[in-house]
Amino acid sequence: MMTLSIDRVRQQKRDSWWLVLVSVLVVLSGCAANQETPEKVDENALYEGRSTVTFSNLPVAKTADEGVELGDQQLRAGEFDKALFMYIQAIQLDDNNTEALYKIGQIHLDRGNTGKAIMAFEGVLSREPEHVYGNEALGVLYLKVNRFKDAHAFFTKSVEADRSRLQALKTEDAHPKPLTEDEIAAVTKQIDADRESPAHAYNGLGVVADLKGDHDRAQSLYTLSLEINPKAAITLNNRGYSYYLSNQWEKAERSYKAALRLDPKSPQAWRNLGLLYARQENYVSALTAFEQVMEPANAHNDVGYICLLEGKYEKAEFYFDRAMTLSPTYYEKAFENMKLTQRLRESQVTQR
Repeated sequence: MMTLSIDRVRQQKRDSWWLVLVSVLVVLSGCAANQETPEKVDENALYEGRSTVTFSNLPVAKTADEGVELGDQQLRAGEFDKALFMYIQAIQLDDNNTEALYKIGQIHLDRGNTGKAIMAFEGVLSREPEHVYGNEALGVLYLKVNRFKDAHAFFTKSVEADRSRLQALKTEDAHPKPLTEDEIAAVTKQIDADRESPAHAYNGLGVVADLKGDHDRAQSLYTLSLEINPKAAITLNNRGYSYYLSNQWEKAERSYKAALRLDPKSPQAWRNLGLLYARQENYVSALTAFEQVMEPANAHNDVGYICLLEGKYEKAEFYFDRAMTLSPTYYEKAFENMKLTQRLRESQVTQR
C-alpha cells in the first residue's frame, strides 16, 4: 500500500530528483533530457494534495497501465488529487511509464505548481527524449518565463517528433530530415497534422515569430494550430494581436471576438480589443471593452494613455481627468499621466 504524505515530501530530500527540482526552480535548466541514465522518480516529491490516508478506499492498481486508466477515470471526474495518487501508483509499478509522468506534469501545470510540473516533464524527456507533448509542455513553461530561444528549441523538437509520428503512419521511414523554419511555418497542405499534433507548440512558435517581427510566419503558425484545435481562445487572441501588429485591424477584431465567444472572460482578449478600438479612435467601444476586465477609472486612464502615445493630447487630458474623477481614491498614475500630457502639449506649442 502507498504511504505518501505531505510530511514525507518535506523530509525526503535525499534523492537527486529533489536536487533537480530545486535547480529547475531557479534556472529552468532543462538538463534532465540530456541524461544518459534517468534518475528514479521520487514519487513523494511529485505528490501535492490531500492526505493519502483519505484514499485508502481506492483500488490498488495491479499494473502500470491499470494505474493510468484508474487515474484517467478520476481525472474525468474532476478528482485531481485522486488522479495524482493513481498515476503515482503507475510509476511505482513502472518507473519508466512516461504517460503517467506526463499526466502528473499536466495536473501540476494546471495548478500552477511550476516546479513539480517541470520535474515531471524532465522525467518524461529523460526517458523518452522525442516525446511530443513533453517537449511541447517544457516549451510552454519556457515561454512563460520569457526564455524564448529555449522555448523555440523545445517547440521545434515537439513538431519534429510529431512529424516522425505522422510519417511512421504512412511509411517505414520514421526519421525524416529536420524541419526548416519555412516548413514549420507552412500551412497544413505542406505539413501533415492531425488532432493529436501539438497545437500549443505551433502556437508557441507563432509567438516567437511575432517577437521577431515575422508576422506572416506567425499567422501561418497560428492558423495551423487552430486547424488542430479550433477552440483555443488563447491562439485566436494571439493571432488577433499578430494581425494588429501588422495593421490588419479588421482581421484582428474578428480574431479577438472569436476568442471571446470561446472565453467571454478572457482579460487578454478584452484588453487587446480595447487597444484596437482606441487605436481606431473608437473610444466609446474601447472603454466598453476595457471595463469588462477593469474598473472604469483604470479604463479611462488606459484610453488616455493610448491617446497620449498617439499625440492626441487634448483627448488624453480629457480621459485622464475622467479617470481621476471616477476613482474613489487619489489616482496617482492618472495624475502623473496628466502632468506628462500637459508638458508635452506645452512643448508642442512652444516649438510652433
